[in-house]
Amino acid sequence: MLENIVFCDLKEEYSDEVFAIEKDNILEAWSYENIRSLICDEKARARVGLCNGKVICYYSFYVIAGEGFINNLAVDKEYQHKGVGTKLMQDMISVAKSESVSALTLEVEDGNEAAIALYEKFGFKEEGRRYGFYKNKKDALIMWLRDI
Repeated sequence: MLENIVFCDLKEEYSDEVFAIEKDNILEAWSYENIRSLICDEKARARVGLCNGKVICYYSFYVIAGEGFINNLAVDKEYQHKGVGTKLMQDMISVAKSESVSALTLEVEDGNEAAIALYEKFGFKEEGRRYGFYKNKKDALIMWLRDI
């Protein structure tokens, strides 16, 4: 597990690195403009994890009516399976708690066992399904972490 990860708010200077991780990890990646829009969106909480000054992970969620709607999160492929996802989730939940968010929700592709296992480790539970949600026609599982 990497110990020297520092989390901070997404800034313009990290946009290129976040976009590269996004494109490399997410089937329906956000555009560069969408990622940059998170920086000034008052509903968005977007953070990056830095290791020796390099962005190695990121996440974002919107705070709406006291709940957090997770957009995307990803870890640079070079740093996957090294505990970075765990640290990312810890930071996200900590930020959500500091914002008095009562619950977090997300959609994850059915069959993405690594992501589902990570979310379940933190107490997320499947509460629904969106059939044929993704471009590849796979379903999305709707998961919630309640009473955080």
